[in-house]
Amino acid sequence: MAFWLHVRRVVVATAPQRALGEIVSVPGNAMSKLRAALTYALLVSACSSAPSTTPSPLTPTVPVVTSIQVGVLGNGSPVLEPNQGKQFWALGSYADGTTVDLTNTALWRTSNPVVATVTSGGLVTGGGVGHADISATVSTVTGALGVEVAVPPGCRYVVNPPRLIFSAFGGSSTVSVVASASDCRWRVTSDASWLQFSYDPRVSGSGTFFYSVPGNSTPSIRDANLVISGTDGTTAVHSLEQERPVSCSYVVTPDHSDIPLAGGSRSFRVDTTPNDCRWNATAPSYSPIHITSGSSGTGNGVVTFTVPALSYPTTGTVQVAGLSGQNPPGIHTVVIK
Repeated sequence: MAFWLHVRRVVVATAPQRALGEIVSVPGNAMSKLRAALTYALLVSACSSAPSTTPSPLTPTVPVVTSIQVGVLGNGSPVLEPNQGKQFWALGSYADGTTVDLTNTALWRTSNPVVATVTSGGLVTGGGVGHADISATVSTVTGALGVEVAVPPGCRYVVNPPRLIFSAFGGSSTVSVVASASDCRWRVTSDASWLQFSYDPRVSGSGTFFYSVPGNSTPSIRDANLVISGTDGTTAVHSLEQERPVSCSYVVTPDHSDIPLAGGSRSFRVDTTPNDCRWNATAPSYSPIHITSGSSGTGNGVVTFTVPALSYPTTGTVQVAGLSGQNPPGIHTVVIK
């Protein structure tokens, strides 16, 4: 006997949906095949309509600075004198617990540029007396340190110019001394035997002094310091350097003679560098000095001169100079007294 299964309207949810039939007659032995087909269709439909589960890419975590500390290099004091400079540093702390040196990346500012200035690298220089805040900023985070600019107790001296260089022929200069207070007393002395100089302004406070540098007849560069000494022990220095001659040098030894008013005779030695330098020894025509031997030579030699009896003290010189005029002469000074 044949067995028939009557199925009333079966709908498969595929895209697009289709009715399998209003009434479908399926033989009993085909029922299992129909069930399998329907199950497969339902699975395919469910898979195609399921939402995507692909994971999103991870965003890297950027460290965030939470605070900035500002300090003075070497654990120095944030107190400066006018025109004194000190290096500041900035250290950033981050949310992950790390610390980073931000000195060269932070934005540096000063709250009062009249009192203190700061460079992009954190170098702070004192200006006028007062207070200023020095800050370092990264993003929206700022750290700061207060600085004080003050004149220390006691006298201080600022020398201008602090250093000069002279040619072998010498020269002169005026130097200013700025004292920190009107009651500061000072004087100037030279520390070099070739530059005899001392000066006392005899008044307190700021002032100036003038000095001259003789020609350098030696074969070497030479230098000297003019030391400004305050009565309270503080000092400042004006230094100078003098170039050596271009080619020949003429050194006289000794560089001076003392002769009594009764007159007399003296000699001095001439040493040249190199030893083939030619020279002449002369005294001014109005001078009482008369050269008796060694008025010219090549290389090393000796000059002898006489001075007659005089009724008055005076000073004269004997000059030993090369023939080209390109080098300073050697000078022998004669003091008659």
